[in-house]
Amino acid sequence: ILLGAFILGYSQWLKNVPEDINYALWVSMVLSITSIFPLKTLLEDADRLFLLPFERQMKAYMRDSIIFSYLSRLPLQILMLIVFYPLIHTVYPERMAAFIVTSVLAIILPLVGLCLKWEWYRYRLENWSIQLVLFIFNLGGYYVMLETSHLSAIIAVVGIIALCVLLNRLNVNQLFPWESMIKHAHQHRINYYKFVNMFTDVKGMQEQAVRRRYLDFLLKTPKPFDSTQL
Repeated sequence: ILLGAFILGYSQWLKNVPEDINYALWVSMVLSITSIFPLKTLLEDADRLFLLPFERQMKAYMRDSIIFSYLSRLPLQILMLIVFYPLIHTVYPERMAAFIVTSVLAIILPLVGLCLKWEWYRYRLENWSIQLVLFIFNLGGYYVMLETSHLSAIIAVVGIIALCVLLNRLNVNQLFPWESMIKHAHQHRINYYKFVNMFTDVKGMQEQAVRRRYLDFLLKTPKPFDSTQL
């Protein structure tokens, strides 16, 4: 029902699309976000002990994890391209060739992005930084192609691959980042459980209390203990 309502509303909206909006930029921004695939390793806390003797074989495991992460998220990326196709065809009918190239980029960039993300984690860099780097590369590639139809958008793919090669050489002597990878895997599971918990009760699901320091001023400072008042 919701899907049918969306399709009907979307088709009606396309008949009267506002013309004062830069749709190439908006489509590029959305695709840039959906192109940042999460790296799913499925590691558990106990794996740091049981898999530690097989650390040298973890290279093949991570290769399979990258493929699994890519294939599990690819249908959503294809769905986004299907949704944007009628919009581009309506607003920019002369740029359909550019949209086809953009679609190819939207299939390639997430894969090379996952490879870069793994090398980024091996080098012990923060997760937010790789998210920002990938967003900038993706946005540059998509927007240049949709707005100018120039093949220089491929520089986004070349740039990510170049960073992968550079970090791979720097990570030659790096050990497997057990702590960070297990932490990321745990966070992925928590995010999934939170999403499912929106529709049904998840057994064992507990919310974690997180301190918001910017709200500290709303709390009263406790008075010092005075034994004379007892």
